[in-house]
Amino acid sequence: MTDRQSEFHRQEILKLRKLLSELEARRLRTGQNADPELWQSFMEINEMVVSHEQSLILTSYVIDDDIRHLKLQISAYLEEYLTWARSMQEMEKLFAVNVLRPGYILKQATRQRKYLEKEYSGLMSAIVEGHYPTLQSLEADIQKVLAHSDNAYQPDQRSFVDEQIEENDLWETIANFDTTDLIVGDQEDKIEQDFKRFVLPAVHPDTSDTPNETFLAVMAVYKARDYLLMEAFVNQYRPMLKIDEQQDVVAAYDKLCDEQNAAHSLSERLMRRLNALKNELSPAEIDQPEQVLQRLTQQQEEIKQLIQTETEKIFQLRENIQGLVHFYLKIKGGGDDR
Repeated sequence: MTDRQSEFHRQEILKLRKLLSELEARRLRTGQNADPELWQSFMEINEMVVSHEQSLILTSYVIDDDIRHLKLQISAYLEEYLTWARSMQEMEKLFAVNVLRPGYILKQATRQRKYLEKEYSGLMSAIVEGHYPTLQSLEADIQKVLAHSDNAYQPDQRSFVDEQIEENDLWETIANFDTTDLIVGDQEDKIEQDFKRFVLPAVHPDTSDTPNETFLAVMAVYKARDYLLMEAFVNQYRPMLKIDEQQDVVAAYDKLCDEQNAAHSLSERLMRRLNALKNELSPAEIDQPEQVLQRLTQQQEEIKQLIQTETEKIFQLRENIQGLVHFYLKIKGGGDDR
C-alpha cells in the first residue's frame, strides 16, 4: 500500500467518524432511537469505518516491519562508524607520532638555522663596516642572538598544537559543513534524556553485562556530546513501539509514522557521516594498514636524519657566531678595547 493510499484511509476514518458523531448527536437531539433509516445509515458508516481501520492496521504492521529493518540498519551503521573511527584515531596517532611532531621539530630547527645564518651575516657585516665601537657591544649582541635562538624555536607541544590549528583551512571546513546534520536545541535535550534513560543503564557495568569496550565507546560519545551518535545509540537500546489493536487505530498509525520518519532521517544522516569518514581515509589506510605503518616509520627515519643535519648546522653556526669575537679582535689589531 502506498503512502497516498494509507493517508486516504486515515482521512476517510476521520471523516466517517465525524459523520457517526453527527448521527449520534441527531439521534439524541430528536429522540429517534428506533428510526430505521437513521440506524441503517449508522450501521453502513460504521462498517466503512471498520474496513478503513483494517486497511490502516495492515499498513501499520508494514511500517512496524520497516522500522525494525531501519533499527538494525542504524545499529550496523553505528558499529561500522565506531570501527572506522577507532581505526582513523589509531592512524592519526601514528601519523602524529611518526610525522607531525618530528616534522614540527624539523620545521623549528630549520627556522632556527635560517635565523642564525641571517644574524651571522648581519653581525659579520656590522663588524667589517665598523658599527661596533667596543668589543663589549659586540658581545652583548652575540648573547642576544644566541639567547633568542635558544628560546624562540623550542618545539613545545603547545606551539605544535597552535600551529596545527592555524594551518586548518577554515573555508574548506565551511564548504564541507552539512546543515542537515544539525539538531536543534529542544531535540538535543530530548536525545540526552533518552540517552540517560535507555542507553546508560543498558551499558553501565553496574547495571548490565555489556563489554567494557562498548561502555567506553558510549561514554566517549556522551562526553563529546555527539548528538548524532547519541541518537543512534538511543535507537539501538530503546524498546520498539508495540502495536496495540486496542488503541485508537489512527493514533497508533500516526505514532508509527513519526517513528518511521525519524528512523529514516537518522539512517540517512548516519550514513552520510560514515561515508564522510571513509572518504577521509585513503584506500591504503583501509586495505593495507601494515604498509601505511611501514611508510610512516620510514618517513620518521627520514625526518630524523634531516633534524640531525639541521642540528649539526646550528651547532656550527653558534660556534661561528661566538668566533666573531676573535674576528673582531683580529680586525682591531689584536686589542681588547672594551
